[in-house]
Amino acid sequence: MKKICVLLVLSVIIPVWSLQVLPAHGDAVSPATEDTLVYYHTRHDDLHLSGVDSWAVRFAYDEFYTGVDSLQFAAQGAWCYFPTTPVNQLELVLTAENINQPSTQYTTQVVPASELNSGWNYIPFDATYTDSVLWLIANYDTPTTQPLSASLGGGQHSYFYSDEYYYSFSSITLNAELLFSLQGFPVFLHTDLELLAFSMEADPANPGRIYPVFTVMNNSPVSVSNFQLHFTVDTAQNSVHDSVLVAQTLEPLAVEQFSYVGGEHAFTLLDQAAQYAISGRVYHPDDICAGNNSLSSQFDTFDEPMDGFLLENIVQLDDLNSSDIWMEESSIIDPAEATVLNYFPDVANIPYFSLDAQLRQAYYDLPGIPTVIIGGEDFIIGYSTPFFSDSLISYQENLINNATTFVSDAGATGQYNPTTDRVIIHVTLQNTHAYVMSDYLGNCTFYMAIAEQDTSASAPVELYGDIFHSMVLEAPVHLSHDSTEVFTANFVLSNCCTPLGQDTDRIRYIYWMQNDDDHRIFLTGSIAHQDLEEVQVSSGSPVHQPGMYVSLSSNPVLSTMGVRINYALPAAPSGMAITVYNVKGQRVRNWHISDSQARSSIDWNCTDSQGKAVASGVYFFKVQASGYPPVITKGLVLKQ
Repeated sequence: MKKICVLLVLSVIIPVWSLQVLPAHGDAVSPATEDTLVYYHTRHDDLHLSGVDSWAVRFAYDEFYTGVDSLQFAAQGAWCYFPTTPVNQLELVLTAENINQPSTQYTTQVVPASELNSGWNYIPFDATYTDSVLWLIANYDTPTTQPLSASLGGGQHSYFYSDEYYYSFSSITLNAELLFSLQGFPVFLHTDLELLAFSMEADPANPGRIYPVFTVMNNSPVSVSNFQLHFTVDTAQNSVHDSVLVAQTLEPLAVEQFSYVGGEHAFTLLDQAAQYAISGRVYHPDDICAGNNSLSSQFDTFDEPMDGFLLENIVQLDDLNSSDIWMEESSIIDPAEATVLNYFPDVANIPYFSLDAQLRQAYYDLPGIPTVIIGGEDFIIGYSTPFFSDSLISYQENLINNATTFVSDAGATGQYNPTTDRVIIHVTLQNTHAYVMSDYLGNCTFYMAIAEQDTSASAPVELYGDIFHSMVLEAPVHLSHDSTEVFTANFVLSNCCTPLGQDTDRIRYIYWMQNDDDHRIFLTGSIAHQDLEEVQVSSGSPVHQPGMYVSLSSNPVLSTMGVRINYALPAAPSGMAITVYNVKGQRVRNWHISDSQARSSIDWNCTDSQGKAVASGVYFFKVQASGYPPVITKGLVLKQ
């Protein structure tokens, strides 16, 4: 079943209104400047909207920082993104607000179509206009050939006009924000310093040394001096804190960069490959707004080359855009460099559908299909072939070919018993010299899935890549510095997969290691079914093994009562894992049982791994036992 989201269909015509929503290119788009912008979109061309002639975005600057009611924004101009070359004029209106609707007009700018281009357009205002809430109205006729762009978001800030009223996108469950931005600067009635950017840069004169670079803006109406710059560099080995007292005076609305190359505030990198977490902060005792004072990020010096990368397609069999994806991928991506998995999360794609595929789509929290995920780090929406091709080529050239990791694959071995249909696979991973943060490593998971290249006569289309059948192993990773870890998958093949081809010749077992927070993939490998060592047992052994039964003690589940997850197997397994996921595919709670009984249960009190109560909603319960296919069931948690 598809996710309940208007983005999953190729065209949505909303009753009563004439608003039309179409999938877009999925391109990452950024205006020419960022430091002085206020916006709500994610800077992705995810949707094309048409059918309305007046659009608006409500910029509520006084809601940006909790507890601070003196913030305003001084607007000097606006940025508007057009996915196609405009043929209509644009009337841009800046207004104040009255009862959550536009009111008094500050200025109106009319731009003829001849002065507009596809992509970002900057329209300056005739003066600077300051208020705590500003409405930017774009009067622009949008037939389907002249749409506006929106990116994924809450939808509560973007509006369309109908029946003399502006309706927010969120009011019709459209989770997207228009690609509009206001250019200007914030105005505080008190002292406020803002850290616009922070980074640690390599010192060209001293290899192995990095130095801090701060970009600070004074949002105050007065000059500010004698402020402090703090930075922290954390590694798995140590944590370094440093600070600088800046006596320099920053005038109102001034922006200044402070760079400490070659000075005493430089930091020496570790001799071996490592992961680094960095954070910077600007501090002044009179600063009233701490919400914009800090920035943090991470980088690494991993030098182990990636042998290949995982490319995941969320697709439909009967969709032209999905077919275009396969054709373009096969012409761009060298099969020797990529492992391609195709997920069919729509139940209409039976026999290709599986609950594991649906859960994998939810793991990425993506808007719809078709979609491509590359290396776990980013996704390209593949609705438009030219844009998809350009994005894929750029991603391959800039990121895939330069990807590094900290873990190496020491090999996969396995056995197959055709009599019992049992598969046992061992994968050995090594981290020989890299230092990785324990909290980051603690969120890494080793996955193994059954996949098949469908070359059967009944195949509905010619696929590029493999069909994802089911996940047979999910295990936490503990590869600290100079360590080796062996992962074992033990299952009955026929309980997990029915080959679509004539036999098992086209089946292979794909495995990868991935961080579940940022989705970055550090290793991809596979072993073909034909490469497993064939072993035999007595002919009296059973061919098939009964499966596992899983049930919930109640459904819906009252959060105050909790739920009991019951399971029953023909025999006691050597190990079990029970995991609770939310609808985004994020792990909420999990249990690992080394010595379990054939019949038992786990009590879940509706809290996450940190002991916090979960929100109401649908949750997936996945039970895995050694030697059995995983079972997924779902339940509705209701707060009481």
